[in-house]
Amino acid sequence: MGEMVEVWAGGSYAYMAYIDDRSNDGQLLWIIEDGTATRTLFLRDDNITLYPV
Repeated sequence: MGEMVEVWAGGSYAYMAYIDDRSNDGQLLWIIEDGTATRTLFLRDDNITLYPV
């Protein structure tokens, strides 16, 4: 965990974040937004794309 990623939503850049935790089955992903430290839960089917940096 702790990998830095770019978060893209709907085809547009949203923010940089760190991967905080993920479920064993890969269905849930917690990320922490860089700068604000906001922790967000995403589901596998959410319309986001993560790119490693």
